[in-house]
Amino acid sequence: MDSDEKKLFKQHLELTERVIYPGLVKLKWSSKGILEGFVRDCRRSCVDLFTKLKIYKINKQKITEKCTEISSKSLIKIDKKRIYEIRFFEEEQEQHRALM
Repeated sequence: MDSDEKKLFKQHLELTERVIYPGLVKLKWSSKGILEGFVRDCRRSCVDLFTKLKIYKINKQKITEKCTEISSKSLIKIDKKRIYEIRFFEEEQEQHRALM
């Protein structure tokens, strides 16, 4: 994660840290029953965070691709050697935007 993503996912990171923290300070690795539940909860929390981050990155990439595509399209078509009447100009522009 970069710094911006850390800011966006701060709440999710804090939740994951809350799940992991007891295992780092309170739990003893020799206690079998508690340890298995702790590891299961940690893994679930980490997988949830990873899944959300992965979806975010995929969607961010899609948005970037669409913005690039939109920026390459011309939304106005003007013939330089033609004099337009306003209604014909508007009709032609609507047709052009529909094609884009």
